[in-house]
Amino acid sequence: MNTVRLMTIPFRRLFWEGRLFEHVQFHAPDDKARDLDNYVKILNDALESAQVFQNDSQVDSMHLDRKEIRDPGCAIVRIMELKDKEWYFQNNCESW
Repeated sequence: MNTVRLMTIPFRRLFWEGRLFEHVQFHAPDDKARDLDNYVKILNDALESAQVFQNDSQVDSMHLDRKEIRDPGCAIVRIMELKDKEWYFQNNCESW
């Protein structure tokens, strides 16, 4: 949790408020079979603990992508207000 807190400092908005959309790109460290949904709760709990948002119940919509293997594994997370979701879809087609 402390690692997440330190890594999010430059990007933090001292608590996102309101309803949120989250786009998560998971990069596994190897080709071992993994269920993406098992990582979502852990990730959101860590982001909440790092004070990225007040509570993970604020996330109304999310999109999960399994991406290429990276050593070590990582998750790239984009969070925005839910009202900006359509703009994001229209302007970030390459990530889909």
